[in-house]
Amino acid sequence: MRSGTPSPSDGEPRRAGAARRGKPERGREGRGGESVADRPLPLFFFGTLMDPDVLGLVIGRPVARAALEPAWLEGFRRLRVEGASYPMLVADPEGVVEGRLWREASAADRARLDTYEGEGYERAPVEVETTAGERLLAEVYLARPGCLRPSAEPWDLATWQARFKPVYLARGEELLGAELP
Repeated sequence: MRSGTPSPSDGEPRRAGAARRGKPERGREGRGGESVADRPLPLFFFGTLMDPDVLGLVIGRPVARAALEPAWLEGFRRLRVEGASYPMLVADPEGVVEGRLWREASAADRARLDTYEGEGYERAPVEVETTAGERLLAEVYLARPGCLRPSAEPWDLATWQARFKPVYLARGEELLGAELP
């Protein structure tokens, strides 16, 4: 990842294997003595949800900037969705995507995020790396096959914030729709 670790030799993105899908190894204990496998995975954001104002609008409560920690995902690149202002991830064995890791999502937050992301995306487990060098499983919203088409244009948060964030926040409730739980 960020440390220069090579991509998987088979050219596949770094998705968690079927045996680990969404569940870290059993028997490991987290803070408070609960099993790590009993806790939901943190979420890895690579697009507009990296912005705490946007994330707060979607989940209906403020999110501290410090709660979104920098992290990297190997095996993908980030491109703008064709005809849209937001991104999607595309498999790329040489790619590395910088994003934000959020460990504080409640079940209600996840339900709102699932609704916000809509039919075009699904949560999938992946391995990410933090700035501290911690490698861990997280969930990311990947485009469902055949639902979205990438443009050839890379997507950048700072560019999106400058061009689209003011309008997005001003029209937030309208853009989110009434379908959020």
